[in-house]
Formats: sequence, structure tokens, C-alpha cells
Amino acid sequence: MIRSISRKSKAEYIASFTNSVYSAVKFGQDKGYWIICDTKECLPSSKSNKGKYRYTFYPLSQVLKKAKENGGWGFSDRLLRDYAGEDEYIMKIDFSVMQLVKFIEHNY
Repeated sequence: MIRSISRKSKAEYIASFTNSVYSAVKFGQDKGYWIICDTKECLPSSKSNKGKYRYTFYPLSQVLKKAKENGGWGFSDRLLRDYAGEDEYIMKIDFSVMQLVKFIEHNY
């Protein structure tokens, strides 16, 4: 999973990730940094952690769908309308199991 960010940060917070390099490049506008997460390393198999954002990816489309059905939960109408079908997941950033890398565009 990949998250595109505009500047280097070591802050750990709940954020959205995509499994699409195309989406990460588009969102990052060909610059900035990527947080890369190997799900095999990030997601322990322990069932006791099920449902906790630090240990699981939760589909953002499901969050937005529930929000839309329940008054929006503070999300903008544009976000609910335009991004409810995106293939994105939310998880707590944890740099002990994730990598922060600089995006460099290569023109061959």
C-alpha cells in the first residue's frame, strides 16, 4: 500500500493508503514522498488486534458510504460524491513497519 505526501514527516496518524501506483503518482503530482507499507509486515496475523486502525486497513469507501447514509459526519459533499468509490484504505501510520521514500520521476 502507498500514501503520497507533499513533505517529509515522521508523524504517526490515521491516513489513507492506495494499492495503485498510478493514484499515488497522480495525487502526489510527480513530487514529494511516498509512505510504503508491505501489508505482510504491517498486518500481524493476531486476531486480538482485529478492527484497530494500527493493525488493519479499513476500506475508505465503506467509511464514506456510512457517512453519506448518516448525515455526512462532517465530510464535504464533494468528498462524499467524488471519492466514495475510490480504492483507498485507512490505517494508522507506523514507521516501525513502513518506509518513507522520496519520489523521483525518471524520464527515459
